[in-house]
Formats: sequence, structure tokens, C-alpha cells
Amino acid sequence: MWKRRERMGRKTVVTVEYNLDRVLENNYPTLNDGRTMPAGQALREEIPVRTWYKDNFPTDSMGDDIEGRVSWADLLERMRCGESFYDIVGVDDSLLRERCFTHLAELMVVPYDVIYRLWLKK
Repeated sequence: MWKRRERMGRKTVVTVEYNLDRVLENNYPTLNDGRTMPAGQALREEIPVRTWYKDNFPTDSMGDDIEGRVSWADLLERMRCGESFYDIVGVDDSLLRERCFTHLAELMVVPYDVIYRLWLKK
């Protein structure tokens, strides 16, 4: 991570950049067979994204449309491989994406921006 400060008139703008690969490597060690596995216990439990979403947002009917077999670890790994979030979960909605990215960042103990930039990297 590095920071760049720029003077813009009377204000100072701070830009924070992350090396996504380094952040993800530190949180996801490589296994002997070449796959990566989340270091956090919550991701290793393979809790489906759909289950979490429906439990946390029970009145949002979009939860019913989320692909039922996608876990948080699957979501992260597939996004790392360049697959689109919307294609992975099967729902094309930015509010759902934001909620999922926020939770994934919490599970990884990284800022939301890290997950968002991973998605943009696709």
C-alpha cells in the first residue's frame, strides 16, 4: 500500500493504492496443489453467499435469485481469476454487489476498496 498526497487549491487529496496481489497473498496462502485457500475461518466454512444474504436481508427478494452453491471462498477465487461478480452470483444488481463486497471485506479484514478494485481488475 502506498499513499500519494496532492495539493488541490486549499485542500490536500490523499490517494491510497493497494497492491491487490500482495494483499490477497497475505490473506490467502497457496496450498500444495496450487489452489489458494482463505486464511480466515469464516471463508473456510464455505457458507453460501445466498444463505448469508437471505439471513441478513430477509425482505429482499433478490436473495432468492443468488446462485445457491457459491460460497465466499468461491466468490473471491473466481473474482481473482477475472470472472464478473454478476456472472458468479447470477444477479445483476449494484446494491446486492455492494452488500456482498462489504461482507467479503469484513471476512478478509481488508478495506472495502480492496474488494472493489479486485472487481474492477476483471
